[in-house]
Amino acid sequence: MDQGGTGRPNRSRLFVSANRFRLLGFPCTPYLSGMAGTLYVVATPLGNLGDLSERAGQVLRTVSVVAAEDTRRTRGLLTHLGAAPQLLSYHAHSDHKRLQSLLQILDDGRDVALVSDAGTPAISDPGTELVAAAREAGIPVVPIPGPSAVATALSAAGFKGDRYLFLGFVPRKGAERARLLARAAQEEWCVVFFEAPPRLSDLLTDLAKVAPGRRAVVARELTKLHEELRMGTVEELGQYYSESPPRGELTVVLEGTGAPAQPPDWDGQIRCQRGHWPEVMTLTPVRNPARREADGTYVSHLVMDEDRRGAACTGQLWGGLPNDMPPGTRVRLCAACLHASTR
Repeated sequence: MDQGGTGRPNRSRLFVSANRFRLLGFPCTPYLSGMAGTLYVVATPLGNLGDLSERAGQVLRTVSVVAAEDTRRTRGLLTHLGAAPQLLSYHAHSDHKRLQSLLQILDDGRDVALVSDAGTPAISDPGTELVAAAREAGIPVVPIPGPSAVATALSAAGFKGDRYLFLGFVPRKGAERARLLARAAQEEWCVVFFEAPPRLSDLLTDLAKVAPGRRAVVARELTKLHEELRMGTVEELGQYYSESPPRGELTVVLEGTGAPAQPPDWDGQIRCQRGHWPEVMTLTPVRNPARREADGTYVSHLVMDEDRRGAACTGQLWGGLPNDMPPGTRVRLCAACLHASTR
């Protein structure tokens, strides 16, 4: 416990808030209190209040402040527990001042519990920013595990769940949506989505285009009175929900292909390894790759195809390209970051 051989205790190691010590099962010792509070990341029920853990309930009764995505829903939970902390809203549209005020509360030595609408915070949820900021500030972050819509849906889907890809809410439209759905269609393992009821039919229709005949499960209102888990092909589910529009919260599990995705044939097509690879654009080298870099990549000067953008645009193409590629060879390149790789 010495610091630098001075014989003085290292206060940064000694200090843990009294509430944190009590909640972790240790006796509360007065001299350990007095500095920064603790941010508890608390999982709350998806719907059935009986799923709240005893530890989570104790935290919510003990902390000074609860930061909630929806204060109306959380107030009902706190009333059920007989808890009366200060309740502050913290959601996707909260401004930076709210984040700073929560950090100030923690810095003043008061404990804060972060909760979402339902399930585990910071999973497809705005709580991530607060957790990251707290860690950056050296504030202790303690997870209080519990219900998760992702794990709950996977456990009842009947698909192989050794590994899975979670995509959350995909964009409503555009290139990013197309990229993510194309990735989902090629995924060896299950893919889990969140979706809003009005957009479920569109999601299933788009999945049918890229993964025809693939099985999926739509999990609706998990743990609630009207819980429903429906399995079928994406076409069958799309037809059903177009005729019977769903209500409530939805989790969609798409079965994986069961086999690794096949790499594309070479024929001049180059994949970007920075996550943008389906978003590609045809470019034409105006000269051969001129030099080889220390890391083994080549540099080529390019002109973007005018029929795709309406105007020429020059840039650099990075990747392990053949150094004898003749001028005029057409390649495909990520339009987002101008990165390409044959590896």
